[in-house]
Amino acid sequence: MVTAMKRSLLFLLVAMALTPLAFSPAQAQDRFFFDPFRRAPSQNLWPREAPGRAEPEVPAGESGVTHTSAEQADAQRATPATEYIVVVGDTLADNLAQGLADGFAADHPEVAIIRKTRASSGLVRNDFYDWPGQITGLLEKEKATAIALMIGANDQQALRDADGVHELRSDRWREIYVKRLDEMLAKLGQKGVPVFVVGLPSMQNARLQANMPYMNEILRQRAQNIGAYFIDSWEAFADDGGGFIFTGPALDGQTRRLRLGDGVHFSRPGARKLAHYLERDLLRLFEQRAAGRPFVPTTSAPDPGAAVPSPVSPLTPIRPVAGPVLPLTQPSGPVGQLAGGAKPANLPIDPAAAKILVDGKFPEAVPGRADDFRWQAVGAPLPAMQAAQPPQNSQALMPPLAPASLMPLSERDASAQKAKQAPGLMRPPSQQKVITIPEQNRLR
Repeated sequence: MVTAMKRSLLFLLVAMALTPLAFSPAQAQDRFFFDPFRRAPSQNLWPREAPGRAEPEVPAGESGVTHTSAEQADAQRATPATEYIVVVGDTLADNLAQGLADGFAADHPEVAIIRKTRASSGLVRNDFYDWPGQITGLLEKEKATAIALMIGANDQQALRDADGVHELRSDRWREIYVKRLDEMLAKLGQKGVPVFVVGLPSMQNARLQANMPYMNEILRQRAQNIGAYFIDSWEAFADDGGGFIFTGPALDGQTRRLRLGDGVHFSRPGARKLAHYLERDLLRLFEQRAAGRPFVPTTSAPDPGAAVPSPVSPLTPIRPVAGPVLPLTQPSGPVGQLAGGAKPANLPIDPAAAKILVDGKFPEAVPGRADDFRWQAVGAPLPAMQAAQPPQNSQALMPPLAPASLMPLSERDASAQKAKQAPGLMRPPSQQKVITIPEQNRLR
């Protein structure tokens, strides 16, 4: 009996030891332990997203596709392309190509965007990728109706050649860089289509931000030198002071994130906004080409034979700040007599009016009058009031009265009768009546 009980107890202990292995730790805890303070397990099996405001990066209806070649575009597109835009450059040019594809997808499906970009490339490290040496082969068999170049973001570094290492912004660095850029632009121009050079945007890094105006100045000069068109997009991605911004107004009117976290590349709305500045000139090119008119962009390129302009800042506006200065005190046209008008007659001017209105001299105030504001000396007698003189042309209402004591009785009665008939005239003292008010009726 004791042996059987021991066996049963041993079996129970083994079962209790093996039971947690058949369940997960949480299930075992739920089955065999009771904790009144433990909360019930959540029924949501999916991880919850981090709190925050989520906005779609790409507005609905904008989804363009870029192609690596015109042959690939013709094979993949449902709508045959009639315009081929070739975008050349580094990764910022790749963002530009995507923005152009998104912009033309809905309203202009006949436009195909061809990407010829290379990450981490530029004109300084030709040992990594030689753009002037490769560009001819890249475009030799490509269909192109316009070419867009965006390059220079990776060129903020020293340049090495056979003579040694040349620091950024040195004279030798600029000389070599300009030579390579001119060579590349000349080979792009051999395609016989309009070439657009897109300027660099602001950067988050302080060193890159300081060098962007210098790079844009070189790009603008060399583009104008060969007859290409420079597209300035600096103000679209900078604040009022020219500083870097992550978020800003997008083309849909909403404030969106325009740049990625690295402070260099563009988000999808930012790439769409960057492409908008080039898209305006491209649409103008398509319209004028269809109408048989020469292309006139928003910023016309100078004559290739003209002298190269002096260096200007990329922030300098193309349009003048103000128009011609016009003097406000001089007439703008010829001065003369009005048509059909006669010379006005010289009318006499009242001397008193001329003294006041022309000379600005006012008459002296009459002493004692209300407009006499002159200070009187302490203890000086007040000036006597001047008696008002009657008008020159006024007539007396009644003849002067003689004293009643010197008038005959008959004339005295006639004078009193006339005084009664003349209203508003004071009677002579002899004819006035004195009214006496009793003492008890007077006001106290």
